Amino acid sequence: RFTAPADGSYVFQVDSGYDAYLGVLDDLGTALGCNDDFGSTTHARVAIELTQGAIVRVVVGGYASQSGAYSLTALAVSSGGAISVGQPMLFSPGATSSEPDVCGAPVGSVDRTFTFTPRTEAFYAFTADVTGVLVIGDGRRTAACIPLSPDRRAGFILKAGHRYSLVLELGYPDGQAHTFSIDRVDPDAPDWQVPPQPLPIGAFTLPITTTDTTAATTEATTP
Repeated sequence: RFTAPADGSYVFQVDSGYDAYLGVLDDLGTALGCNDDFGSTTHARVAIELTQGAIVRVVVGGYASQSGAYSLTALAVSSGGAISVGQPMLFSPGATSSEPDVCGAPVGSVDRTFTFTPRTEAFYAFTADVTGVLVIGDGRRTAACIPLSPDRRAGFILKAGHRYSLVLELGYPDGQAHTFSIDRVDPDAPDWQVPPQPLPIGAFTLPITTTDTTAATTEATTP
């Protein structure tokens, strides 16, 4: 049993020596989230949003009646906020959308909003372990729309001292927690110059858009 100490997003994770699965149920027995394998058969993870005082039952099981030693962790995770260079942020996709759907995101997309203020003007790389669209705003307008996926990263030149909003449009929640990070990179470095990946049949590319070069530089790339 777990009692939420405050409103927010929480991630439950089991690490085991066997093929374990994880379930989170409310006090009536209704499943709030389930996961069998997270990265491997010995890990399972569920992320949900809870209100203060909510009590849930966290159940650890085993595939084909397997059992053994395991550790179970409950951790409050971010739902957005300020982010720093080189410090990945763990966040939950949540279940609601607080920002308008832009850049071609599906209607009702779940989003997470972060803020970032660069100390120096530079080329910054954005990485997430979830598929979505990164919407970069400068406080007045949308500066860029950049597709993100777990096997690709995107870069954009940001000006020093500007407070940018970084909205991840994520589609629908998947019951997991994910990471988002920002790093300053050299766009000419060999490790950045990755050959473009072919788009699958039926895929579409979202445009990179800027309207005011005094607020944001128009150079953007998604290797």
